[in-house]
Amino acid sequence: MIAGDYGSELFEPSGSDAFGLSNGLKYYVLKENIFFQPHTDYQFNVGAEWTRYDAKPEKLYAYNDESSIEPQMVSKDLGDELAFYANAEINFTERWSLSAGLRYAQYRQLGPRDVYLYNDDIPRTPGAEVDILSYGSGDAIQTYDGWEPRVALKYALGANSSIKAGYNRLWQYIHLISNTAAATPVDFWQVSTLYIPPQSAHSFSLGYFQNWKQNLWQFSFELYYKKLENLLTYKDLPQLLLSEQLETQLLSSEGKAYGFEFAIRKTSGRWNGQLSYTFARSLQRTPDAFPSEIINSGDWFPTNFDQPHQINFVLKRDINPVQSFTLNFTYRTGRPYTIPTSNYAVGGIVISHYSLRNEARIPDYHRLDFSFNIDKTETQKDGFRSSFTFSLYNLYARKNAFSVYFTRNQYNHQAAYKLALIGTILPAFSWNFLF
Repeated sequence: MIAGDYGSELFEPSGSDAFGLSNGLKYYVLKENIFFQPHTDYQFNVGAEWTRYDAKPEKLYAYNDESSIEPQMVSKDLGDELAFYANAEINFTERWSLSAGLRYAQYRQLGPRDVYLYNDDIPRTPGAEVDILSYGSGDAIQTYDGWEPRVALKYALGANSSIKAGYNRLWQYIHLISNTAAATPVDFWQVSTLYIPPQSAHSFSLGYFQNWKQNLWQFSFELYYKKLENLLTYKDLPQLLLSEQLETQLLSSEGKAYGFEFAIRKTSGRWNGQLSYTFARSLQRTPDAFPSEIINSGDWFPTNFDQPHQINFVLKRDINPVQSFTLNFTYRTGRPYTIPTSNYAVGGIVISHYSLRNEARIPDYHRLDFSFNIDKTETQKDGFRSSFTFSLYNLYARKNAFSVYFTRNQYNHQAAYKLALIGTILPAFSWNFLF
């Protein structure tokens, strides 16, 4: 059995509008797995699992006695998922091997819940509902199910190289909703409902892997492509928090993700490490939305996770059998976001005009970390053993932008601000003991 309890809280601690906003998710998992291996070249797994998703209500409350905020609470949805699966690992010959599996899952959204009904010929908006259906505790409101096949095939070109190809089909019955308009986004989990179907993906991959000098050097190159369905995106200027009718703020979209990863690593020696480069695109579009709600004229646009270029470089130097230092460099393209491009006044009220969705990007992210390690856990076999690590995070104190947001200054002009969560060098140390 597995149980988890996630909580999130946003607060504004000062002023007459001081508030706190909390949400979260509890989940419970029961799982049974059976493994058997009738032969050294064949092994099988079968099992079943049940998951309960219990989203905590969103709560708005006054943060202190001076606050004029009125408390609010919006209940969230409940769901469960029952799945059965089987998996096989088979070595046909010294060159050919196969990993294949099949999973079937059924998901149910459960009451209590009032479900709003809308006219399908017009966009869903608050106040435009035509009826309300009430469901009691434990009633099944909406059911989804689906098959999830997966297969991975490996062909060994020789003792030190191989080609791998894979495909899998996935369903996801729980969604992460992010209020990305805020400087520090607020996330909450939303289970699938009548109006929010599960996300699904078809994933394809093809890779080449090579080792040299008895695995001293390792090289890999892998291509991938994903076709995504029922992704969520947000309408323009959505009200996502404390929404009784969240479905009126969301649009369903299709997506695609593709790219490749190159990596080379040296596994041992006084100098060792790894260099990897990833090119990854993540795009979506809303071709089936109503004309008044379609995003970027129905064209493909970057998702919030689209960061095309990513580089990781790790260099480790072993000074002696117990002492070493490591340098770790990370670079990635800045995340996309939407910016105001101009302003105009209507009746004395200044209104912003925005770019296309996710047309701009925050500054690129990069940093260098350093660590020094003393580890006697391997060289000393008996008695008291310990390892000590001293590290410097963000060695050149880069002020990486977590987000970029806009507010109006005293002259009512739009001004951009960059929020950096860790904009300086951060030292740390750890001391671990083994008895």
